[in-house]
Amino acid sequence: MKKINKIVLLLIGSFMLGACQQEEYEVLTGENETGFSEGSEFYTQVERASKKDGSADDEIDDSPCFSLRFPFTVELAGVEVKVSSAADLEVVTERIKELGEDKISLQFPVAVTLSNYETVTISGSQEFEELQQSCREDVENGISPITCAKIQFPIKVFVYNINTQQTNSANIANKQQLFTFLQNKETYEVLSFDYPITISYSGDARVVVESGKEFSDALKTCIN
Repeated sequence: MKKINKIVLLLIGSFMLGACQQEEYEVLTGENETGFSEGSEFYTQVERASKKDGSADDEIDDSPCFSLRFPFTVELAGVEVKVSSAADLEVVTERIKELGEDKISLQFPVAVTLSNYETVTISGSQEFEELQQSCREDVENGISPITCAKIQFPIKVFVYNINTQQTNSANIANKQQLFTFLQNKETYEVLSFDYPITISYSGDARVVVESGKEFSDALKTCIN
């Protein structure tokens, strides 16, 4: 009789443990849309928002997928100009708007930072044009950096392990950390954010999101 009671207790305990684990999984991945993983539209949006924004120098390189690293040299209306800072870039950008894009040419070699934060050196115009074409394809395929909306950091991400049914968390301090975090994510992990999160746009416009759906909608509002 005692042996039967032990078996019954073990079965009840196993059932209760399974129910608790299933409940935790549903909280992260169920219809409330708080959980996400690679392959989903929301994952792609977040990944794009975490990529390096290369749009600040688009008047020169015509590409939001990479940014020119200071210092670099341009020839503007026949005059060589060294660009060593963001302030220099702003001056050159305004000058290009006045004179026209056909009045500027970039001097090679030049170092660029790609959307994945990798730095490479471009040796000539052909290599540069290939990089620009690659960016155009990323834009067409919807995987280029989102440049019109910015996540305000720090944020916290919860990581649910489907195999162990355990949840951990990570504090993310900036875009590059978020990008690296997503690249290192395992396929058996499901992610969710600790809300609220603030999304900012150009100027002083910003919105506070309280869920994955609101987050997704905030990115879609201005997606490029």
